[in-house]
Amino acid sequence: MERIGHRPLTELTSSEVRVGLDGLTGRLSTRTLTIARQSLERTVRFAMNHDRVARNVVTPVEVPKGKAARKSKSLDLAQAQALLAAAEASRWYGYIAVSLLSGLRTEEVRALRWEHVHLDDEPEAVPHIDVWRAERAGGDVKTPRSRRSLRLPALCVDALRKQQERQEQDRRIAGERWQEYGLVFASAVGTPLLSGSGPPSGPWAVPRFQAGGLAALGWAASASVLLAPSVAPGSSSASSRNGGKATARRWLRSMCSPTENGRF
Repeated sequence: MERIGHRPLTELTSSEVRVGLDGLTGRLSTRTLTIARQSLERTVRFAMNHDRVARNVVTPVEVPKGKAARKSKSLDLAQAQALLAAAEASRWYGYIAVSLLSGLRTEEVRALRWEHVHLDDEPEAVPHIDVWRAERAGGDVKTPRSRRSLRLPALCVDALRKQQERQEQDRRIAGERWQEYGLVFASAVGTPLLSGSGPPSGPWAVPRFQAGGLAALGWAASASVLLAPSVAPGSSSASSRNGGKATARRWLRSMCSPTENGRF
């Protein structure tokens, strides 16, 4: 905090700490102010433990209210349904559906292999995917707890079956040019997708479509989209167990490709 940063710790007072925090209320959220206060309090406590100061002057200071938090930009249920409906005719339908509904990171979606997808038709079978790989150094997932199995909603199961059919068609068209990697989502010749772009041969454009007021989508997605927390679990097949953790706008920006006149 620039207002009290020049003060020697042995001379710092509670009033100065309060003034310093108040000076940040127009720029920082309440959560950030709380973190700033906690950091300062730990610093003074460390000095107390080493007999540098007699008391912790930060303890009696309450966190002031910061600036209002931004409005949530996550997709709501209607937008998610519109997005899926508009993407259904696209070759990216399976990729979007799995990214939207399963809770996988896109680095995990791109690395997903058919051997880890279980779409059993038996009555007691539970369709699921094993998240054991990711597009990271070494091919492992982000953390040990990221290695998990996720149950698939019916819409994802349907989308993955369509993806199997589409990939089989790509394999026939590519002929000898097809390279088998066992990937669920691959280029038109079977090669891995790259983060933030299309396959190595160049950008893989997605047919533009409008989705209930959402911007038209262009290139491949580079971030997952999950539903807003206001969507009640089980209210639709478009519900996600990890809902509300990603913003729609950031994802849409990564997917949008403007035309020459600057419009989508």
